[in-house]
Amino acid sequence: MSAYCANITGSDSYWYKRRSELEATFEQMKPATAFFTFSYPDNHWDDLHALMPGPNPKNDADKRKNVINNPHLVDWFFGHKLNEFLHTVFDNILECEWRWHRFEWQSRSTIHAHGAARFKNDPNLIELTTKVYAGRLALKKINEEA
Repeated sequence: MSAYCANITGSDSYWYKRRSELEATFEQMKPATAFFTFSYPDNHWDDLHALMPGPNPKNDADKRKNVINNPHLVDWFFGHKLNEFLHTVFDNILECEWRWHRFEWQSRSTIHAHGAARFKNDPNLIELTTKVYAGRLALKKINEEA
């Protein structure tokens, strides 16, 4: 049953499978350099509202109504802009080795994305952190013995 439920988007089994895939990525391709969250002001994005059916909204109430009545356009536009940004900035400028992200929706149905990425110029933060932690433990032990 659990194997079947892993195919049902949004179920606990589905997210467990996605988490396992991300953990496997970390093990096989080294951990992420950065974790990120992207969101946007859906009621204030003029390019988004230009795509909406009907006349251009004249006030904030009309913009909110557009967002509520056209969630498919809002989600598509956000996904399109996010992928464009990630490709341009993460892949081309920051030279990303790998990246992963997922979409979530807030209580008012506003889409946002969480993700992780590893960059080619990663300074190996995990190794550096481990060395700093080991050094601090050694210093603490030296101070206790003194």
